[in-house]
Amino acid sequence: MKTIMKLKTILTGVFLVIFLLNASAQETEEATLFGDDLKLTGWFVELPFTHAQVIEKNIFMTGISGGVIFNDVVRVGLAGRSFSNKFNRIAIAGVDDGNGGYLRGSEGGLFIEPVIGNNKLVHLTIPIMIGAGYAEVKTKAKYPDEDNEMDHLDIDDQVYFLFKPSVQIEVNLHKNIRFGAGVGYRFTSDNQLEGVDNDLSGFSSNVSLKIGKF
Repeated sequence: MKTIMKLKTILTGVFLVIFLLNASAQETEEATLFGDDLKLTGWFVELPFTHAQVIEKNIFMTGISGGVIFNDVVRVGLAGRSFSNKFNRIAIAGVDDGNGGYLRGSEGGLFIEPVIGNNKLVHLTIPIMIGAGYAEVKTKAKYPDEDNEMDHLDIDDQVYFLFKPSVQIEVNLHKNIRFGAGVGYRFTSDNQLEGVDNDLSGFSSNVSLKIGKF
């Protein structure tokens, strides 16, 4: 009997919650990110400077991003970066000349950045980059190539998938200028570079300067 009473009480509570939720849904307008209308409200060009951990080495990336702004709350565009650690030696299996090698490459893809409190002096953005990258390992020392010219020899190269979410604090320097600084993490597909054991994924930090119509 007690079990039946508990079951009735639970069912009554469930139906009551469903009824209240349904009533609330009918009375309250559904909230969405863009509201009722999707409007193009601006554009931007960004110059980012990024420090990242790639195969456990410090890498500095420079590049450019650009796109459009919808409803003042979401920026959408394309982003590209290039990087090199020529001055940071990598130990490579099979290269025993004492010089090792270095890594260089590039990344690019779709750029999406939700903005929280765009009109406030200091506000939050959530940059997300989804795309691909290319990395190559070359010898740090120069050797004769096929044309008998001295050059850095290719060890291996790889194309990889990239997903990089970040969190950034942004400051309105001017109605057309934004300065930002933040941190993120680069998720990549598995490292398949010959002679290099460490991961291509890693934490990153960045500063950026945006100009545009915000």
